[in-house]
Amino acid sequence: MNACGVRGPGSGVGSQKCGPRTGTLIAAALVFLLMGFSSVAWGQELTATEMVRRYDRLLRGDTNQWQIEMVVKTPRWERSYRMNSWMVGERKTLIRVLAPKKSEGQGFLKLEYSLWMYLPTVERTIMIPPSMMLQDFLGSDFSYDDLVKAGRAVDDYTHRLLREESVEGTKTWVIELTPKPEAPVVYGKLILWLRASDYIPLRQEFYDESGTLLKTMHFSGVRQFNDRAIPTRWHLVNEIKKGNSTEMTVLEAKFNLPLRDELFTQRTLERYP
Repeated sequence: MNACGVRGPGSGVGSQKCGPRTGTLIAAALVFLLMGFSSVAWGQELTATEMVRRYDRLLRGDTNQWQIEMVVKTPRWERSYRMNSWMVGERKTLIRVLAPKKSEGQGFLKLEYSLWMYLPTVERTIMIPPSMMLQDFLGSDFSYDDLVKAGRAVDDYTHRLLREESVEGTKTWVIELTPKPEAPVVYGKLILWLRASDYIPLRQEFYDESGTLLKTMHFSGVRQFNDRAIPTRWHLVNEIKKGNSTEMTVLEAKFNLPLRDELFTQRTLERYP
């Protein structure tokens, strides 16, 4: 059989030559195959980014309002906080502490990459300087930097699909997030496990620039709020300070409700109740 797939002499069928049309079809098929293989690798990067975007949109929406309980544990003590938060995209966030009594009224206002803290006991608002951004948020395993950079997973990182993995019988996509050169982030990379069926996060690991694992977040307790289901238990384990952990529980959540610009001002921050 010759290159055209036609029997040659001795086959009982007359010899045939590849005509121009046949040659064109073969060339087109080769180009298609080459483009197909290339698009798999290229599309894989797009798919990873789209997965992260869907995860990000799932948790944030256009706007959201949450009521949160946060429990901070160390080998020596345990503290519990109750808070309300309001968010517009990744640009604006207002957090108000409701309990315990000694912290009631304390507030945090994030605008882009800037963060202000209101201390009701001294009736004073201070801007958190860059030198303090890595300090603990209310003594938790979250830093002020985590608070400011929340919701920047799409813009500040590139995304690579590492593998498919089963987590307790659930199919997940494992995605590596690497900071872009110009991004103002403190982590060397993030590894994210997303449930394949709906992009709900199940786990996230935080690494420094040398590849040391710093913190691990475990997500659970999926509940339906409005038009979406989200994990309501966010358990953050400090891998460096052994025995330290923070668990954040979403008690109530509303998405895509109108929030006025006046809410995200220092005047509102300083007005409580």
